[in-house]
Amino acid sequence: MVLLAGLLVLTGCGSAGTAPAPAAGGAVDHAAGRTEVPADAQRVVALDENAGLLLYELGKQPVEALGTFSSVGVKEILTQAGTPVEPADFAAPPVERVAALNPDLIVGSATPGAIEAYPRLSQVAPTVLAGYSDPWSKQLAVAGAAVNKADVAQQRTATLQTKIDDTRRELQERGIAGQSVSVLGSISGFPFALPSESSAGELITGLGLTRPKAQAPGAPMTEGGIAVSPERLSEHDADHILVLTGSMWSDKEITGLPTAGQLRGPKATVDGEQWTNTNPFAVDWMLRDMRAVLLNDGTVGTGADVVARWRQYSGAS
Repeated sequence: MVLLAGLLVLTGCGSAGTAPAPAAGGAVDHAAGRTEVPADAQRVVALDENAGLLLYELGKQPVEALGTFSSVGVKEILTQAGTPVEPADFAAPPVERVAALNPDLIVGSATPGAIEAYPRLSQVAPTVLAGYSDPWSKQLAVAGAAVNKADVAQQRTATLQTKIDDTRRELQERGIAGQSVSVLGSISGFPFALPSESSAGELITGLGLTRPKAQAPGAPMTEGGIAVSPERLSEHDADHILVLTGSMWSDKEITGLPTAGQLRGPKATVDGEQWTNTNPFAVDWMLRDMRAVLLNDGTVGTGADVVARWRQYSGAS
C-alpha cells in the first residue's frame, strides 16, 4: 500500500506550466537531468501507473507498467488496454525486472526511489522522469517529448485547459466564484486535509474558489497532508466540503467523528485515488466532480466509473 506520504508529498500543481522543447530523437530535459532519446521507441516501460497513463494519453502503449503507486483504478485502465501492471516497491524500482523487458526507453515519475535508481536505469535504456509534483501540463509535455508526441501533448493540454477556463467562467456567471471548498480525508485513523499546493488545491484555486484558512497556502503539513485535529474541525468548515473515500480512504473516519457537527457545509464524497493524483486524467476527473457538486452538472465519480470516465476523457472506444 502506498503511504500517505507517497500519495501526498509528491502532489503538485494542477495548472499549466512551462513545457520542455519537443524532441524527435534528441535531448529531453526532465526531473532527473537531460537524456538523449530514440526517435521512435518501440519498447517503452513505464516505471509507475501515472507514467503509463501519460503514455496511453499520448497514443504510446507501454510494454509493461510497474504498480509503484498501488493505484487500483489506473491499473484497471492499463490492464484493460492490454498493458500488464506488475507490483513494485515505491521506494526502489526493480531495475533487474525492467532490464529483462529489453526496453529502448524508460519513462517514469520522479519519485525518490526512481531518482535514486536513475543512474542504474539509464544503463539499461534512456530514462526520462517527469516531475510528479510538476503541473499536469508539464508532466504531459515531458512524456510527449520523450516519445516524439509533443504535438499530441500540446493538443491534449489545450483541450483540458479550455475545460478548466470554461468552468471558471461559468462559476463566475453563476455567482459561485469565491466560495470556499474544503477537502478532507482519513487513512488508518489519520485525518488530514489536502493542501492548497496539491493538484486538487491548485485546481480549486484555478477555478476562482477559495480554501478555509487552515488549508490556505503555507499551512503546515505532516507527511504531505495538513493534519486535522478533531477538536478543531470547525477550522475546516467551508461552503462545500469534499470527503475522500475509496480503498484506503475512510470517509466515515471524518463524518463519524463526534465533532463532525462542526462541519456545517454540504458534504460530498469523492474518489480518494483520483483526488490525490496529479496526472491530466485525474485533473479532468476532479473538474467533473466539481461541476457536479457546484453546478449540478452530472454526477460525482466513484471507483466503479474509472474505465468509463477514462474512455470519455481519452476518446477511446
